[in-house]
Amino acid sequence: MVGCRNRPLYGVEPGGPQFCAEHKKPGMTNRATCKLIPDTISIIKCADAACKCRPANPRFCGYCVACYTTLFPDDPLTFQTMYRTKQQAVHQFVISRFDGFLHDSPMYLFGERIDCRIMIGDTVLCIATAHTIATAHAIATAHAIASKVPTESDVPIPQKIIIIAFNTDKYIDSGGQSVNTMLYMRLPLLEDEIAHQMERIIARKNVAQVEVVRLFTSVCPLTNSPE
Repeated sequence: MVGCRNRPLYGVEPGGPQFCAEHKKPGMTNRATCKLIPDTISIIKCADAACKCRPANPRFCGYCVACYTTLFPDDPLTFQTMYRTKQQAVHQFVISRFDGFLHDSPMYLFGERIDCRIMIGDTVLCIATAHTIATAHAIATAHAIASKVPTESDVPIPQKIIIIAFNTDKYIDSGGQSVNTMLYMRLPLLEDEIAHQMERIIARKNVAQVEVVRLFTSVCPLTNSPE
């Protein structure tokens, strides 16, 4: 889309990617994800004709790990495979999909560190991973207090905050069962939620001072944000 700096990943078959997650049209699918060979197929040799020696891996759609991560660098499974920690995989996945997110220079809100975030207008959109989900609650509490008590600070406090609390570990679902969905299966939902929140911010639909959107958390797994 003209004027959009996010990476195009979505399109229609048989063409390539044309739109990003924020501007994709109905019916478009992620063209950066490998769908050539189902996971259930067991193949002895790597599906890449140029690969002569490495065995196939059913988890990687019949490719070996090296070929898969090279041929499909934008696939969520590649991010899960390439980075040592889930937090690194999430951060790299986010900045590969959306332009403008910062994660290498920390930002502090009410004493709490926020690594992955973007400022849009008067709103800061933050991504809190497993080890920082508690930060979302701390910021929400501190912001509620600070909004009622005048403070002197050299650091401007954004008027609105949206925190996506994205759990990368086990959680308890609504049925009381322990669930541990693979990270690469969670990342597309995070991408959709970020795009949704960006649309809300641009359309000025986020009216609350602080919003916490929980994904894959025990308290409220897969909670969607308000329209």
